Amino acid sequence: ATLSTNANTLDDYEEGDYDATVTCGNGTITLEGAYEKLQYVKIGRMVNVTGFLIVNAVSSPDGFVKISLPFAIGDGTDASSSSSGAVQVHNANAILSRDFVNLGVEGESVIRVYVGDASGVQADAADGIIASTQFYIGFTYQV
Repeated sequence: ATLSTNANTLDDYEEGDYDATVTCGNGTITLEGAYEKLQYVKIGRMVNVTGFLIVNAVSSPDGFVKISLPFAIGDGTDASSSSSGAVQVHNANAILSRDFVNLGVEGESVIRVYVGDASGVQADAADGIIASTQFYIGFTYQV
């Protein structure tokens, strides 16, 4: 077989899992050891992250929530590499699952999770995170 030097040839493929972290502006969010891994597949510049996380304990969490990614989000023209994906949050205190919104900011290695309302996103999602809160992740972004 002959190797191609065509610009469209796939030259980067990686898959694996990693220990995710969930952090916030103040306080702490600790994950259950059996539910702290996320999987990823990286093909070229595209990364797809999937998985399920469960919170084990919290200590006065405040601010927006940050879920770690395996690679930093790339820098595109006019913020074109910014992303959004599916982060479903269940069993949160006094916040409906449909009120959580998520986004990826260029240059960061996290998914930001906010609470959305009629005026935009609010940085108080961590206030509703409790022990046993669950995060279902399906997030695709460019590096």
